[in-house]
Amino acid sequence: MSSDPQGRCLQLNIVSVTGLIYQGRARFVSLPAREGEIGVLPQHAPMLTMLRPGNVRIHAESGLVELIYITGGLVDVRPDTVCILSDVAFRTEQSEKLAAQHALAVAEKAMRDGLPIDDIAKAHARLQAELSLLPMPPLVRSRT
Repeated sequence: MSSDPQGRCLQLNIVSVTGLIYQGRARFVSLPAREGEIGVLPQHAPMLTMLRPGNVRIHAESGLVELIYITGGLVDVRPDTVCILSDVAFRTEQSEKLAAQHALAVAEKAMRDGLPIDDIAKAHARLQAELSLLPMPPLVRSRT
């Protein structure tokens, strides 16, 4: 990793069980944490937290915004490094569609299982929140 003396970028690594999915420098990273969306800038306080399924938005050093869909996992944030560990991660333009399909499946299962009306309302609200996170249209196609 090269040093950034002015602290304008951080090193981002995304690893799945199949190997390294992304490695590069980023000005900003947005993460789907269990507690809600987390934004990470260089010099962020150290943190270790669980991630839920959703898109990781990478504002690359080059200025491009890239999306990588993860199925959840763990993130280790350091002042100059972010490392994401996920069982599955997709680096394709289909990441928005996969996130929407996952949110829809969760909401449909809740309604199919005959949950009380309050739980169905919560599932619907979660679906709407997930869908609102999807960019329309896609920001940038990921490089392969």
